[in-house]
Amino acid sequence: EWNDTYHETRDKLQDLRRNAQILEGRIQSLRVIVEQYEGFNRAVRTVMNLKKTRKGILGTVSDVIRVEKKYRTLVETALGGNYQNVIVKTEEEAKTLIGILKEERAGRATFLPLDAIRASEGITDRSLFSEPGVIGTADTLVEADPIYSEAIRYLLGRFLAVDTVDHALAIARKHRHSVRIVTLEGEFLNVGGSISGGAFREKEG
Repeated sequence: EWNDTYHETRDKLQDLRRNAQILEGRIQSLRVIVEQYEGFNRAVRTVMNLKKTRKGILGTVSDVIRVEKKYRTLVETALGGNYQNVIVKTEEEAKTLIGILKEERAGRATFLPLDAIRASEGITDRSLFSEPGVIGTADTLVEADPIYSEAIRYLLGRFLAVDTVDHALAIARKHRHSVRIVTLEGEFLNVGGSISGGAFREKEG
Protein backbone atom coordinates (compact mmCIF):
# COMPACT_ATOMS: atom_id res chain seq x y z
CA GLU A 1 0.00 0.00 0.00
CA TRP A 2 2.82 2.34 0.92
CA ASN A 3 4.42 1.48 -2.42
CA ASP A 4 1.28 2.47 -4.37
CA THR A 5 1.03 5.81 -2.55
CA TYR A 6 4.72 6.46 -3.21
CA HIS A 7 4.40 5.78 -6.95
CA GLU A 8 1.22 7.87 -7.24
CA THR A 9 2.81 10.79 -5.46
CA ARG A 10 5.98 10.51 -7.56
CA ASP A 11 3.92 10.53 -10.78
CA LYS A 12 1.93 13.55 -9.61
CA LEU A 13 5.15 15.38 -8.82
CA GLN A 14 6.54 14.61 -12.29
CA ASP A 15 3.32 15.95 -13.88
CA LEU A 16 3.50 19.14 -11.83
CA ARG A 17 7.17 19.62 -12.78
CA ARG A 18 6.31 19.17 -16.46
CA ASN A 19 3.45 21.70 -16.22
CA ALA A 20 5.70 24.13 -14.38
CA GLN A 21 8.26 23.89 -17.21
CA ILE A 22 5.58 24.55 -19.84
CA LEU A 23 4.30 27.58 -17.92
CA GLU A 24 7.84 28.85 -17.38
CA GLY A 25 8.42 28.67 -21.13
CA ARG A 26 5.19 30.57 -21.75
CA ILE A 27 6.19 33.29 -19.26
CA GLN A 28 9.56 33.66 -21.02
CA SER A 29 8.02 34.01 -24.48
CA LEU A 30 5.43 36.54 -23.23
CA ARG A 31 8.22 38.50 -21.51
CA VAL A 32 10.11 38.70 -24.83
CA ILE A 33 6.97 39.95 -26.61
CA VAL A 34 6.45 42.66 -23.98
CA GLU A 35 10.09 43.74 -23.81
CA GLN A 36 10.58 43.87 -27.56
CA TYR A 37 7.20 45.46 -28.32
CA GLU A 38 6.35 42.74 -30.82
CA GLY A 39 3.23 43.66 -32.76
CA PHE A 40 4.04 47.38 -32.49
CA ASN A 41 5.13 49.37 -35.51
CA ARG A 42 8.83 49.85 -36.20
CA ALA A 43 8.89 53.50 -35.14
CA VAL A 44 7.42 52.68 -31.72
CA ARG A 45 9.91 49.85 -31.26
CA THR A 46 12.75 52.20 -32.20
CA VAL A 47 11.60 54.78 -29.64
CA MET A 48 11.01 52.24 -26.87
CA ASN A 49 14.52 50.86 -27.35
CA LEU A 50 15.75 54.30 -26.22
CA LYS A 51 13.71 54.25 -22.99
CA LYS A 52 16.60 53.07 -20.81
CA THR A 53 18.77 56.02 -21.79
CA ARG A 54 16.12 58.74 -22.18
CA LYS A 55 14.21 59.65 -19.02
CA GLY A 56 11.63 61.62 -21.02
CA ILE A 57 10.06 58.45 -22.47
CA LEU A 58 7.44 57.11 -20.05
CA GLY A 59 5.92 54.23 -22.04
CA THR A 60 3.28 53.39 -24.60
CA VAL A 61 -0.41 53.81 -23.75
CA SER A 62 -0.72 50.03 -23.38
CA ASP A 63 2.17 50.05 -20.87
CA VAL A 64 0.58 52.54 -18.50
CA ILE A 65 -3.06 51.36 -18.40
CA ARG A 66 -4.73 48.45 -16.65
CA VAL A 67 -8.18 47.30 -17.77
CA GLU A 68 -10.51 44.76 -16.18
CA LYS A 69 -11.06 41.75 -18.44
CA LYS A 70 -14.76 42.53 -19.04
CA TYR A 71 -13.91 46.00 -20.42
CA ARG A 72 -10.87 45.00 -22.46
CA THR A 73 -12.57 44.62 -25.86
CA LEU A 74 -14.45 47.88 -25.38
CA VAL A 75 -11.29 49.81 -24.48
CA GLU A 76 -9.29 48.22 -27.32
CA THR A 77 -12.04 49.27 -29.75
CA ALA A 78 -12.11 52.84 -28.48
CA LEU A 79 -8.30 53.13 -28.55
CA GLY A 80 -7.86 51.62 -32.02
CA GLY A 81 -4.22 52.13 -33.03
CA ASN A 82 -3.71 54.68 -30.24
CA TYR A 83 -2.56 51.94 -27.86
CA GLN A 84 0.81 52.42 -29.62
CA ASN A 85 1.00 56.15 -28.81
CA VAL A 86 4.15 56.97 -26.85
CA ILE A 87 3.75 59.02 -23.68
CA VAL A 88 6.60 61.45 -23.11
CA LYS A 89 7.20 64.09 -20.44
CA THR A 90 7.55 67.11 -22.73
CA GLU A 91 6.94 68.46 -26.22
CA GLU A 92 10.71 68.99 -26.43
CA GLU A 93 11.27 65.24 -25.94
CA ALA A 94 8.68 64.46 -28.65
CA LYS A 95 10.47 66.82 -31.06
CA THR A 96 13.84 65.16 -30.38
CA LEU A 97 12.41 61.67 -30.88
CA ILE A 98 10.73 62.66 -34.15
CA GLY A 99 14.17 63.90 -35.26
CA ILE A 100 15.69 60.52 -34.43
CA LEU A 101 12.93 58.67 -36.34
CA LYS A 102 13.55 60.88 -39.40
CA GLU A 103 17.31 60.32 -39.24
CA GLU A 104 16.89 56.56 -39.01
CA ARG A 105 14.03 56.52 -41.53
CA ALA A 106 12.20 54.36 -39.00
CA GLY A 107 8.64 55.43 -39.77
CA ARG A 108 6.14 57.53 -37.83
CA ALA A 109 4.97 57.45 -34.23
CA THR A 110 2.43 59.53 -32.31
CA PHE A 111 3.59 61.15 -29.08
CA LEU A 112 1.51 62.35 -26.14
CA PRO A 113 3.57 65.01 -24.28
CA LEU A 114 2.22 65.35 -20.74
CA ASP A 115 3.14 69.04 -20.57
CA ALA A 116 0.93 69.83 -23.58
CA ILE A 117 -1.88 67.30 -23.83
CA ARG A 118 -5.31 68.75 -23.07
CA ALA A 119 -8.47 66.64 -23.17
CA SER A 120 -11.59 68.12 -24.73
CA GLU A 121 -14.66 68.45 -22.54
CA GLY A 122 -15.69 64.96 -23.60
CA ILE A 123 -19.41 64.24 -23.54
CA THR A 124 -21.24 67.40 -22.49
CA ASP A 125 -24.82 66.16 -22.91
CA ARG A 126 -25.41 64.80 -19.40
CA SER A 127 -28.75 63.25 -20.40
CA LEU A 128 -26.80 60.52 -22.24
CA PHE A 129 -25.64 59.05 -18.93
CA SER A 130 -29.16 58.14 -17.83
CA GLU A 131 -29.97 56.20 -21.02
CA PRO A 132 -30.49 52.42 -20.59
CA GLY A 133 -27.29 50.38 -20.87
CA VAL A 134 -24.83 53.27 -20.39
CA ILE A 135 -21.77 52.39 -18.29
CA GLY A 136 -19.99 55.77 -18.46
CA THR A 137 -17.24 57.28 -20.60
CA ALA A 138 -14.53 54.85 -21.71
CA ASP A 139 -11.76 56.67 -19.79
CA THR A 140 -13.45 55.76 -16.48
CA LEU A 141 -12.99 52.03 -17.22
CA VAL A 142 -9.21 52.29 -17.22
CA GLU A 143 -6.85 52.31 -14.24
CA ALA A 144 -3.57 54.25 -14.45
CA ASP A 145 -1.25 56.43 -12.44
CA PRO A 146 -2.87 59.88 -11.95
CA ILE A 147 -0.09 61.56 -13.97
CA TYR A 148 -1.59 59.96 -17.08
CA SER A 149 -5.22 60.92 -16.42
CA GLU A 150 -5.29 63.88 -18.84
CA ALA A 151 -3.77 61.77 -21.63
CA ILE A 152 -6.30 58.98 -21.00
CA ARG A 153 -9.19 61.45 -20.99
CA TYR A 154 -7.80 62.86 -24.25
CA LEU A 155 -7.89 59.39 -25.84
CA LEU A 156 -11.04 57.90 -24.31
CA GLY A 157 -13.17 60.68 -22.80
CA ARG A 158 -15.27 61.18 -25.97
CA PHE A 159 -16.48 57.57 -26.11
CA LEU A 160 -19.70 56.51 -24.42
CA ALA A 161 -19.41 52.95 -23.09
CA VAL A 162 -22.64 50.95 -23.47
CA ASP A 163 -23.42 47.32 -22.60
CA THR A 164 -25.09 46.01 -25.80
CA VAL A 165 -25.38 46.94 -29.46
CA ASP A 166 -29.19 47.20 -29.15
CA HIS A 167 -28.90 49.83 -26.43
CA ALA A 168 -26.17 51.55 -28.47
CA LEU A 169 -28.38 51.73 -31.59
CA ALA A 170 -31.31 53.09 -29.59
CA ILE A 171 -29.10 55.83 -28.07
CA ALA A 172 -27.56 56.67 -31.46
CA ARG A 173 -30.99 57.06 -33.07
CA LYS A 174 -32.42 59.10 -30.21
CA HIS A 175 -29.41 61.45 -30.13
CA ARG A 176 -29.18 61.74 -33.93
CA HIS A 177 -25.81 59.97 -34.19
CA SER A 178 -24.06 62.79 -32.37
CA VAL A 179 -21.95 60.67 -30.02
CA ARG A 180 -19.26 57.98 -30.36
CA ILE A 181 -20.47 54.75 -28.72
CA VAL A 182 -18.52 51.56 -27.96
CA THR A 183 -20.01 48.33 -26.61
CA LEU A 184 -18.65 45.53 -24.42
CA GLU A 185 -18.43 43.27 -27.49
CA GLY A 186 -16.49 45.84 -29.48
CA GLU A 187 -19.13 47.42 -31.75
CA PHE A 188 -18.35 51.03 -32.55
CA LEU A 189 -21.04 53.52 -33.59
CA ASN A 190 -19.39 56.66 -34.89
CA VAL A 191 -20.68 60.21 -35.07
CA GLY A 192 -22.69 60.49 -38.28
CA GLY A 193 -23.99 56.92 -38.22
CA SER A 194 -21.32 54.43 -39.34
CA ILE A 195 -21.15 51.14 -37.41
CA SER A 196 -18.10 48.88 -37.07
CA GLY A 197 -18.12 45.39 -35.61
CA GLY A 198 -17.01 41.79 -35.93
CA ALA A 199 -14.49 39.91 -33.82
CA PHE A 200 -10.86 40.46 -32.93
CA ARG A 201 -8.52 37.66 -33.90
CA GLU A 202 -7.48 35.59 -30.88
CA LYS A 203 -3.95 37.01 -30.88
CA GLU A 204 -5.02 40.65 -30.65
CA GLY A 205 -5.06 42.54 -27.39
